[in-house]
Amino acid sequence: MTNDNRQMTKQEYLWNYENQAIAVAYQTRGQGMPLLLLPAFSTVSSRDEMRGMAELLCDRFEVVAL
Repeated sequence: MTNDNRQMTKQEYLWNYENQAIAVAYQTRGQGMPLLLLPAFSTVSSRDEMRGMAELLCDRFEVVAL
């Protein structure tokens, strides 16, 4: 797999809830079947916690980290 497939892409999904737009940021890397990585739900968690795991998995999957 080339280095380009391992590059992280930052994206944003605009979700509407009760007439309010909420931006949900996520990152993707790799190609293949999608695999969703979710950090712990707390105020201090971030997708950076998943970076090492995403780097290991992106050769076989399209890794999506919220």
